[in-house]
Amino acid sequence: MRIMKATTTSRWRRRRRYGRLAFDALAFLAVLLGLGWLLVEGASALHYNWQWYRIPQYLYRIKEGAFYPGPL
Repeated sequence: MRIMKATTTSRWRRRRRYGRLAFDALAFLAVLLGLGWLLVEGASALHYNWQWYRIPQYLYRIKEGAFYPGPL
C-alpha cells in the first residue's frame, strides 16, 4: 500500500511540474509577443522611414569576389 501511494504522489508531482513548465512557457511567449507589439507600434508612431539599404556597408563588403568585414 505504501509503494502505491508513493508512486501516485510522484505521478502527481510530475504532472504538476509539466503543467507549471507549460504555463511558464506560455507566459514567456505572451511577454515576448507583447514586447514585440509595443516595439512595432512605437516604431510606426515615429513616422520615420528606415533606410535599411545603408546598413550592409557597415557590416560587410564584397570586392572582386572577396569578403571583407565592415567597420562594425
